[in-house]
Amino acid sequence: MSIHETHCHKCFSHLCSSTDSCPVNFCACGTAMHICKIEDHQLVCDEALKPCVNQSFGCDEKIASKNMAEHLENCIAWNIKLDIPPLLLS
Repeated sequence: MSIHETHCHKCFSHLCSSTDSCPVNFCACGTAMHICKIEDHQLVCDEALKPCVNQSFGCDEKIASKNMAEHLENCIAWNIKLDIPPLLLS
């Protein structure tokens, strides 16, 4: 078994001092974890910088998840008016 199977994947102690595993590192949010868990943590972290949800429409900003709603109020791609005719009601 690898170190990841025997220790890292089962360890949730921010005070881990194991010398046989990945080193412990801190995220911008202050959470400590083994380096091998950082990528997964970034998926749920409010402090992690993520591309704007309108990236495919031209916004290149990277915003902390907790600030995404505020960003969207002024997002250049969010505020572009689409040239779509109104739906006809029958």
